Amino acid sequence: MNKPKLVVLTVILFLSILIVLFFYGDRRYFCSPEQTGRSYLQTTATLAVPCTGWAVLTGVVAILITKPIRSRSVRHGTAVGICAILAGWGFALTPHLVFSKYGQRLWNSWADVSCFVTEGFGMAFPFIAAPLLTAAALSYHWLVIRDVARD
Repeated sequence: MNKPKLVVLTVILFLSILIVLFFYGDRRYFCSPEQTGRSYLQTTATLAVPCTGWAVLTGVVAILITKPIRSRSVRHGTAVGICAILAGWGFALTPHLVFSKYGQRLWNSWADVSCFVTEGFGMAFPFIAAPLLTAAALSYHWLVIRDVARD
């Protein structure tokens, strides 16, 4: 796969994650500029960047794990399955990571995204946002793996 195509796909992944998070979050109170000190779009992008990084990392790990498999169709299917499990697990754990002792260090800083998992938003994140983010990651990896198979 050529690098410009990979960059374009990664930007599309970032934008799709940004859109999911934009419509998931609470623009009225918890993530409002009055509460966070920055615009809702900035707060959303702050969470979208590590989510995109996680999605890309899960694909790299899946490709590395399945590299020894000889059958191309089995290797690609297994890679997509591993990506789904890892991406879904990481996205579902987002509320726990934000409220862990390490995540609390970011509160009231430029990297504070706790408004996305405050109150009922934290309980709903694994059931609403995480599956949509996982679907975006799977779409990205399916396209990447498909193009890598052609090369």
